Amino acid sequence: MEQLGAVSLFAGIEGFGLGLERAGGKVVAHVEIDKECQRVIRERFQLADGRGHEAGDHAGGSDGAPLVSGSSP
Repeated sequence: MEQLGAVSLFAGIEGFGLGLERAGGKVVAHVEIDKECQRVIRERFQLADGRGHEAGDHAGGSDGAPLVSGSSP
């Protein structure tokens, strides 16, 4: 079975992503502008490039991600 991929916009501390990964999915891109939230995301999701994420930047490609999540900024 193929793993469900998602892009997370306005990710915050990425509660959605944690739930998705516990259910067998994978967040392929996180977008968050808040520096403290970026730190939490880097710790929770071992990001390959270790970059902070500014609005518009992302970790990993979004190719084939059928799900987009977003919360109110």
